Amino acid sequence: MSMQRSKNYVTSALVVTIIVLIGTVGFLYGKNTNLATETVTQTTTTTLTVTSTITSTSTVTTSTSTVTSNITSDSYTFSPSTPLKILSVWTVVAATQNGERYVTFYVEFENIVSSTVYIVGGCGSGLDLYAFTNSSVLQKIPSGPLCLCPEFIMPLSYGQMHTSITPGCWSGYSIKLLGSGKTTLNFVQYWTNSSSGAQNQDNTMITASFTFP
Repeated sequence: MSMQRSKNYVTSALVVTIIVLIGTVGFLYGKNTNLATETVTQTTTTTLTVTSTITSTSTVTTSTSTVTSNITSDSYTFSPSTPLKILSVWTVVAATQNGERYVTFYVEFENIVSSTVYIVGGCGSGLDLYAFTNSSVLQKIPSGPLCLCPEFIMPLSYGQMHTSITPGCWSGYSIKLLGSGKTTLNFVQYWTNSSSGAQNQDNTMITASFTFP
């Protein structure tokens, strides 16, 4: 009798278990068929770094000139007669691209004393125009920025020669040739007996005449 009851109990348990499983499956299936669809949007943010390089271009305009003539002075005098002996005085005429003409003056000299004389060397000159006055032949024109170039005090021993020029980019002016004619100019060549660099301590005065065609 107890074995029969046990069988019935086991059978009932199996039936209940099957019913529970079927109900669970049906519940899950029904729930799955009623699931709402959820849309997930993923936003990806990308940071773009742009490096911009700005190139600055500077345009430098240079003026070129062409030498048109060399003119030797008609005559010249100088004082004092020592320590520098003036050997030659001349001018170079150069024309720019726009047809304007400018002159540069040259003075060659020699140390004729036994002691050393000191003058300006390098990029620079101890020669300058003295008491220049504009005329119908030549005109003084203020130039642009002064050039930056080295100059130094150089020794000039006995028998040595040197040529000084004026004006140059260090002078702060230029001399424009306006037309033909004759003119007389005064120059001053600075020098010193000391190497201290006092270039305007002593000087030689030069007066020269030119005829421009």
